[in-house]
Amino acid sequence: MSVILPVELKKGEEVELKIKLPLATFTIKGVVANRSVFRHGFKFLELLHESVKETLQNSVPRKKDDLNRLI
Repeated sequence: MSVILPVELKKGEEVELKIKLPLATFTIKGVVANRSVFRHGFKFLELLHESVKETLQNSVPRKKDDLNRLI
């Protein structure tokens, strides 16, 4: 992922990306992989889809009674 920022981060500097979804907010850690002035390329150290999958599995009702409790 590449991002243009108004600051210059150093290559190897640790960063966090926060993604807000309807069920939860996820934070992923990464490092600056490359930089050209204000454009930064990031390498993420964690997989987002694993965190999302786990949250969804824990949030989705397993039984009809569970669904009724959420309504």
